[in-house]
Amino acid sequence: MKFRTKLFLSFALLWLVLAFVGRSWFTDDLTQMLIQVKRTKAMGIAAAVAKTISGDTLAQIHSPEDPAFKIFTAKLLRIRQANQRNDIHVSYIYVIAPVPNDPSQIQITIDVKDPPLLDQYFIRNEIWPQAVTNGIAAHLQQNWGTEKIYTDRMGAWLTGIAPVFDSKGQYVATIAVDLSGKAIAGSFQHLLLLSMVTMGTALLLGLIAAILIARNATRSLDMLIEGVDEIGHGNLKFHIDVDRNDEFGQLACAINAMEKGLKENERLKLNFARYVSKHVMEQILLSDVSTLIKGERKKITVLVCDIRQFTALSERLAPEELVCLLNEFLEQMLAIIFDNNGTLDKFLGDGILAEFGAPLNDPQQEKQAVKTAIDMYRALQKLNQKWGQEGRPTLEFGIGIHTGLAIVGNVGSELRMEYTAIGDTVNIAHLMQQATKEQKVPILVSETTAKAISGQFKMRSLGELKLLERKTPIGAFAIEV
Repeated sequence: MKFRTKLFLSFALLWLVLAFVGRSWFTDDLTQMLIQVKRTKAMGIAAAVAKTISGDTLAQIHSPEDPAFKIFTAKLLRIRQANQRNDIHVSYIYVIAPVPNDPSQIQITIDVKDPPLLDQYFIRNEIWPQAVTNGIAAHLQQNWGTEKIYTDRMGAWLTGIAPVFDSKGQYVATIAVDLSGKAIAGSFQHLLLLSMVTMGTALLLGLIAAILIARNATRSLDMLIEGVDEIGHGNLKFHIDVDRNDEFGQLACAINAMEKGLKENERLKLNFARYVSKHVMEQILLSDVSTLIKGERKKITVLVCDIRQFTALSERLAPEELVCLLNEFLEQMLAIIFDNNGTLDKFLGDGILAEFGAPLNDPQQEKQAVKTAIDMYRALQKLNQKWGQEGRPTLEFGIGIHTGLAIVGNVGSELRMEYTAIGDTVNIAHLMQQATKEQKVPILVSETTAKAISGQFKMRSLGELKLLERKTPIGAFAIEV
């Protein structure tokens, strides 16, 4: 018997044995992979929803008559409808929390149903016993998902959860996202059927067809496993290139879609989490992110703050004491900027550069910027009083504000990217800040900004100032504090 025949018979026999023996392994592996993909997506959606929700607002909702109730439930409905796609279909989004008088029990507090069943949005004190058996009760304050499909009186589900905290970091409730276990099982049965047809075809076509199919299937599966492993280790640049129209191609598309969603969320966090407040972050999550991070020319109000005599101060203080003082100052100033919907551009060593009106448009940007400056001044007075009582040095600063057009967006490379503003508007704000020392005032605003806030703040005109590096004088106004 020829070696080719032996090889054919050996391969055919081996393939036949593997077709039956390996079916169990293949089924388990594919099931876990599908469940893990869906579980990760459910957890990701739950985390994204929780990030957009104000814990303080949620804590105030006790009945359907509460003012924030309709707004909150409408938001949940929009998010659920936005996540009913081919690759992911969210069946339910609802709020759960421990029973007040029995924390070991979990109740569903707010549930979202389709209109016109608006009167069924609120479910009060409905105990959910499966929350204990499926593990959800033990992970209420974590971004977690059920590791297998479970059943209750409503059906079979795979659930992802994420906690909601208030502004003080206290736990309020948990967002739960349900994916249909029946739909997941249907997807698996479809993939399993296709795999069995592929195996049968391989047996009938013979050695060459079997080798090609085995090689192709192995390569595709290796790429899928490698992709899941790479993404699991945080490599969100990895792309699975499986150009197939079968279950492997579908699974590759699902994993690539998951990777794209994770990368988009990660890019969003990297771009804005350090620069904006939680409220602004919520608005960004509901906006088209791509238009925000690309460079665009728009009207903004720039605030520049700089500590006076910082060099002399740094010569007198020990480095540790200086850093402690500076951090305490910057922490309070940054909180004030965020409270007024400002965006942190960067820390300037001993100063701050912030913008108002970017990345989100703000028709009240001039008012917000000036209010921020006044709040910062008053906060510094309280800090100085505290530091004086502690025997520590006090600080003085100057703030310059100007409104105009600038280019705002991501600047840098893939290795380091920053959201910043570029243009003459930023330069003028810097020069206005420098002029505060000469004019002996803490806050200076340009004429452009002053016109927008006329009648809203006390200010006095300083006429036109000849600023450094500029040929044309600029009208300046001192804000009374």
